[in-house]
Amino acid sequence: MASIYKRGKTWTASVSVPYQGGYKKKTRSGFKTKTEANAWSAKTEGQKYDGDINFKPSQSFSDFVDVWIRTYKTDVSRSTLVGYDLSSKAVKKYFGDTSIDKITRQQAQTFLNEYGLSHSLASSQKLKGHLNAIMKDAVADGVITINPFERTKPHGYSSKDSSLKFLEYNDFKRLIQYLKDNHEPTHDIMLVSALSGARLGEVMGLTKADISNGMIDINKSYEERLNVLKEPKTPNSVRIVDVPIWLTDYMVNLPDNDNERLFNRKQSSVNRELGKVLIRLDIDKKISFHGLRHSHASMLITKGVAVEYISERLGHKDISITQKTYLHLLQVKREKEITHTIKLLNLL
Repeated sequence: MASIYKRGKTWTASVSVPYQGGYKKKTRSGFKTKTEANAWSAKTEGQKYDGDINFKPSQSFSDFVDVWIRTYKTDVSRSTLVGYDLSSKAVKKYFGDTSIDKITRQQAQTFLNEYGLSHSLASSQKLKGHLNAIMKDAVADGVITINPFERTKPHGYSSKDSSLKFLEYNDFKRLIQYLKDNHEPTHDIMLVSALSGARLGEVMGLTKADISNGMIDINKSYEERLNVLKEPKTPNSVRIVDVPIWLTDYMVNLPDNDNERLFNRKQSSVNRELGKVLIRLDIDKKISFHGLRHSHASMLITKGVAVEYISERLGHKDISITQKTYLHLLQVKREKEITHTIKLLNLL
């Protein structure tokens, strides 16, 4: 027998069903009308002999995502956590308070389709990856029986052209000269990255023990959010990078910090100062700090350095990552090589 009653501005329905030799109440609240509550009660009454009623308390998809992130992503980098937070916000905006057990694969695909209308394919792929992992755990925990994001396909527009992410050679050269002429901690951090191709966390993790005659030993990375030194991004990120000797001579003579790291600055302040420096130099193209790493690699490619060495220098897992990241530059280089080859053949 169902019990229907109003609580506040919404209706609640409660149904007693056979369960493990006895009876147990299955209750749901939040119905806008009594008719909706009655419809749910009738449906539940029809299920009570099928053994398919889930007595676990309902939980919104959005809440489950937030709890999962707080539980399983406590030791990730700041940038990784930001990515998960963005996924959480996207879920909350689209699904609202929808219960996690009510999400269908069709709804999941529709969500990815709509998300892709205003986001790049790379962002959509990251979102799908996050939610697929979360739903797999929900299945493992018995919260749901089927992962609705399995066999879904992310969509999105093509990412910005890689040329937007790095400085052209002449601008890059001007920037380096400015940093050499105007030494201060944030400028020195930029200079080390520009000349080594190191990531921001890798530069921030350097100590004097990592510096020797024309070489920088990258063996750790500083995670600002957790205030810890940790292993670099991948095993291949552990590497020794050759740089001008004058740079390492300068670095070993920097003042000592209490924490032993060469540089003790907020990463956000370094990015802000980079923006200001680009304005001072009247450089129209705006890049983030990671753009210094791209500028370093792009300069080497355009100057004919072998891509195999560039890949090793950047600490990429394999050469295919380097080729994919700088595909357009390698294509330009290849066209030049074709022209040069034809000229040589015509001389025979």
